[in-house]
Amino acid sequence: MSTTMPGFAAAWEQYWLHKGVSLDDTPAYPLARTVPMPADVGYETGALSFRMTDLQLQGVDRLAGAEFEPAESRVRVKLTLAQVTLRGRYALEVKPDPIVDIDTAGNLMDLAPDALRPIAGGADGDSGSLDPAKEEWLDQARDQRTRLQSTPQGLKLMEVYGEHNETYDSVFRTNSKLGVLWRADGATGAMAGDTSDALKNDTVVNASDKLYPGNRTYNGNAFVQQLNVASACVWTDPGFDPKKGPPPDSKYWAAAKAALAFGKGVGATTNNSKKQVTPLRPTEIHATIESQDPNKSLPPVADSEMGSIMAMGIKPGGADPASLPDWLVVDEEDQVRLRTLFEATMKQKAEDATITGQLLHEGAVSAEIDQVEAVLELNVEAGAISARCAQIDLPAYAFEIDDSTWAGAVADMARARLDATYFIRSLLHDAIVERLRGSLQDAAAYAYGLHVGLA
Repeated sequence: MSTTMPGFAAAWEQYWLHKGVSLDDTPAYPLARTVPMPADVGYETGALSFRMTDLQLQGVDRLAGAEFEPAESRVRVKLTLAQVTLRGRYALEVKPDPIVDIDTAGNLMDLAPDALRPIAGGADGDSGSLDPAKEEWLDQARDQRTRLQSTPQGLKLMEVYGEHNETYDSVFRTNSKLGVLWRADGATGAMAGDTSDALKNDTVVNASDKLYPGNRTYNGNAFVQQLNVASACVWTDPGFDPKKGPPPDSKYWAAAKAALAFGKGVGATTNNSKKQVTPLRPTEIHATIESQDPNKSLPPVADSEMGSIMAMGIKPGGADPASLPDWLVVDEEDQVRLRTLFEATMKQKAEDATITGQLLHEGAVSAEIDQVEAVLELNVEAGAISARCAQIDLPAYAFEIDDSTWAGAVADMARARLDATYFIRSLLHDAIVERLRGSLQDAAAYAYGLHVGLA
């Protein structure tokens, strides 16, 4: 038997006087990759995504009917809401997503076997299994750091590194392509071994007649790695825009300039560069450092110089060589490598949902959902009422996106993908049901308790 309780509707409305129903903001749902971009965006192809914010359900206070079936200490309630309206905002966003035209397949094969094994959360990544030779190298590095910190000039250098240490660490951990370039097919590891031997015997560190994998000298790889690290710092910055550059006061930009300033200082004081090799022993290197004025900083790298260097990777044809600073050698091989690093970094960021893209369009989203029905069970025990929602039925409804300002090929692509992307509507439907479930349970328990004098 069904019994209608008119007073329940008044109690229902009272519950909603100062309450609303909000949905969580959605993540950025991916729509399409490597979509050709308009000229004013600043890059050739991008990854489109769609996110929704400020989602509110209105009309839950408008009760069209309430039917009750009491049974001992339990009451089954069927509620009908006249109309539930969804209101919110959307953002159509894009992030750089270049089409990679350089074969980079197989690069991750350089990873050591122990780097590929899973490590339990909170475990020590080294697990005490570090190569004994690398243990020795680390001990030597610590000794050199202590020795440098014992002089004003060396301390100045270490302070510069320490200022940006966390940024470098973050970039190496998050930019997967930088690790591949850093290994350089084993060249960097081989150089570390030679440096260790030179420290023990005070022999030449940067021999001019020895070639490492990639047909590079010690200097060749060392200066290339400075360029790799500096570029990766800039492009890994979550706020970096290829068209506008880094955000104001970017710590990544500052770390990049510091990395190149070190190479610029080495060139000025030792006459060493990527192409020019002046062999030095460890004692000569320390003597050179100690001969510098401790009150002077490393030679600065100007923003304009940094911008010219970054253009080598961002622009398909590279930057005009005449715009590059004369203290840095950037050859054709460097341009190809920087382009590869830029593209790999942009693709990695395009796949990272935590990085917000550039806004293309924003507007309103809405849906009108008529005759929402819910079945709940109210338990009345010891003068207290609790509710459990057994079922919520949402009829078919149209989800509207205000795309009146959209125009062009990118807009056409976004519309086509949104029309075909069922999972966005499915996830939104589930979110509405779950939010209504909890809200209607609380409202029904309150309204029924108030109606029968228990609230």
